[in-house]
Amino acid sequence: DPNPDNDTASGAVNTVAGPWPPLLSDVYTDNSGIVHFAITNGAGAGAVIIQASTNLVNPANWVNIYTGTPPFNFSYDVKTNFPARFYRAWVSP
Repeated sequence: DPNPDNDTASGAVNTVAGPWPPLLSDVYTDNSGIVHFAITNGAGAGAVIIQASTNLVNPANWVNIYTGTPPFNFSYDVKTNFPARFYRAWVSP
């Protein structure tokens, strides 16, 4: 730019709108083998789907096990023959 004296700029404001992703909290497994957690999320979100998997390598292994509208508490009996179990929560499309 040969003339920097005539350069102008104006401020830009960006607003990020929801829906916000689900928030998992209070996660624990009790003595009887039941996993518990709470689901909350921001305004504008719809139903949240809880999924479980025993294998993180293959994305096709995720299975829907519960659908609800936050806030809610979730409990699930994890007594199985699997060496590990994984959970995730996401906002339903």
